[in-house]
Amino acid sequence: FVAHMERRGIVGFVIGDKRIERSELLPLQSTNPTYVNPEIDSTHIYVAGDSRGKGFGKMLLTTLIEDSRDVGHQVVVATAKVDNPSHSALYRALGFQSKLRNEEYSFSLKL
Repeated sequence: FVAHMERRGIVGFVIGDKRIERSELLPLQSTNPTYVNPEIDSTHIYVAGDSRGKGFGKMLLTTLIEDSRDVGHQVVVATAKVDNPSHSALYRALGFQSKLRNEEYSFSLKL
């Protein structure tokens, strides 16, 4: 999905990728500790510097979540570097659970 403004052009994008290793899955709060879902969206999001803080990231990620739910995915996962608090805050604001791994957070949202 792409955020495009008439005067500025493309200001951001988000990509959902179904190719993720099962070993990378973040354990979800579930009665089944071996939860594995073959249909996972790994998200990659970018908003241009001068367009940050204006809701584009939230709009893009919300669109990806809704689309993932509509096509039957059960989980959306993402990562964010520890030194990128705004990125982490975006995922948390949309209900993602987080887990610290090395120098980055792993996020998951059960749909």
